[in-house]
Amino acid sequence: MPDKTTRTRRLKLVASFTDGDYRTITTKNPKRSLTKKNFAADTELTKAAAQALVGDKLGAAFNGWKSAKIIEQTFKFFDLRKEQ
Repeated sequence: MPDKTTRTRRLKLVASFTDGDYRTITTKNPKRSLTKKNFAADTELTKAAAQALVGDKLGAAFNGWKSAKIIEQTFKFFDLRKEQ
């Protein structure tokens, strides 16, 4: 088996709630064109989140986004078996 390289790209959104709670939402393979400016200007996403998300402690209302990050990782798997 030859060495193998795998790349992943994920968007991690942290939603905050009025009771101080927060919840992390992760999605795979976000668009490459997504920028901080695009995200901040997307009021439709924030409105949809306010309707869909509630805090898990006391059912508190969505308060806004605490953070948004794109995480890119590269994994290398090395074949260390002895060649025959």
